[in-house]
This record gives sequence, C-alpha cells and structure tokens, in this order.
Amino acid sequence: MSKIFVIIIISSISSIVACSNSNEFVESNFCSNIEKNYSEISASLKSKEINYKLNLFYADKKSEHLQGLMCLKNLPNPIDGMLFEYKTEQSSAFWMYETHFPITIIYFDKNRDSIEYFDMKPCDRRKLETDSDYSNRCYEESKIYTPSRKYVFALEIPSEHENINEIKTFIKDQKLKLVINY
Repeated sequence: MSKIFVIIIISSISSIVACSNSNEFVESNFCSNIEKNYSEISASLKSKEINYKLNLFYADKKSEHLQGLMCLKNLPNPIDGMLFEYKTEQSSAFWMYETHFPITIIYFDKNRDSIEYFDMKPCDRRKLETDSDYSNRCYEESKIYTPSRKYVFALEIPSEHENINEIKTFIKDQKLKLVINY
C-alpha cells in the first residue's frame, strides 16, 4: 500500500513540474493553426557595467518571424523572451496581434548594438470585431513601434521581466551589446 502511495505522489509531482515548464497557448481559431515548438538559444546583454544572461526562444526563419510570441499566455521557465535574427536589415515594426502580455522590444543593428526600445501593449480583440478589422487595427497600432534605424536583431522581453527597468536605463544612457551563444 505504501509503495502505491509513493508512486502516486512521485507521478503527481512530475506532472506538476512538467505542466509548469510547458508553453500555455490561448485557445482561438487563429492560435489552433500555429507552430507550437520553439528553438532555444542563450544570449547576453552587455555594457561596461552589466552582463544580463538570457535564455530565449530563437526565430531565424520567416515563419518564426511571423509568429513570434503570438498565442502564448506567458513564457515558461526559464525562458526570458524571444530573439529574432534576420539575414538582411529590416525597418518594419513588430505588432502585437494575438500577443497576450506586454512586451518590451529592443532593436539591434548589424553590429549587435542596441538602437532603441519600445514598450508594446497587447492588441486585445474587441467584442464583435471581425478578423479583418482586428488585424487591420493591430497593424495600424504597430506603427508607433517602428525603429528609427534599420535592425538585424530584435529582442522581445516581457515588460514584467525582473531586470527590464535596469536594461531600459542602460539603453537610454549608453549602448548595450547583444552577445549570442550559438
């Protein structure tokens, strides 16, 4: 009897641990059709004074660029955000369509120096809003997140990240360097 009790406890604990580290997705028609596996990478944000190590989802393909953090309810531990890498310089803004938590986005140039950041708010769907109207409104709202210069890397970090305010201060005062551990 005691062996069965121990086995039940152990399997319950492992189920809880597995659930706490899994990605939680929003249920919607749009979200049911997206890829739900992400590559992972580690990176650092560095200056003379700081070195923030980050565990990130990694997007370097067009399909991953288009999806980003859409449909996630939150990020699983130990993921700190998502890094987007492009083969050529970009100038377009990111949008918050089907993104369900606030994000700070940091743009980096081809030398991996920070350009600027934006605090992005979710583009919540309004009641009775059509798919097309929702998409168009989110696109229009995204224009305020357009960087002033071209970028090759973009880093999305939840706005509630424990170090986000300090990171933003360093970007205002000096450049941060993005170091990627491939």
